[in-house]
Amino acid sequence: KTAVYYAERLLKHQYFRLEPIEDLFWRIYNGTPLRRADPAGLHALAVDEHGTVYPSRHFVGQEVFTLGSLYKNGLNTDTMRKFEDVGSLTTQACLGCWARNLCGGGTAAVHQALSGSFRQPHAPWCEAQRRWMQNAVAAFSLLSSQGVNFTRVHGALGYQAKPSLVTMLRAAFQLNIGMRAIEEA
Repeated sequence: KTAVYYAERLLKHQYFRLEPIEDLFWRIYNGTPLRRADPAGLHALAVDEHGTVYPSRHFVGQEVFTLGSLYKNGLNTDTMRKFEDVGSLTTQACLGCWARNLCGGGTAAVHQALSGSFRQPHAPWCEAQRRWMQNAVAAFSLLSSQGVNFTRVHGALGYQAKPSLVTMLRAAFQLNIGMRAIEEA
């Protein structure tokens, strides 16, 4: 319902970003496969209050996933290597799935929590992912059948590499500085 609602708003030229649907629409439009959705252990690390390093914030406190310490001996590259090839191309359950290039293999922490292995997706979780992606593809088809120029839509909604002068001035006058907690209290 949300994907269809988003598509209908875009058709009425009411542009806004609705993630993860907007990102999925853009990948479908370009035909760009997502081979890895989760940056854990490769492009993202987390450090706890004791300086212990983990593959992501979702693994903090799980000793088996300790990658090392900021204060002692650096990082354990053997443990980090376990996360190097996580994704849809190296996960057996993903190889025959129609949504593998849209899902990217899911999230290692979710797999760990639900199946007991960060490499093994949980079947009901995968089914739910496929269901919402199927509906998002149908909503994208609504946009496509109406001839929507998705490059223009994405460009209007996309993040700029450099902030505009207007954005910088607005930020300077508002002086909004925020901190994001590692976990919600």
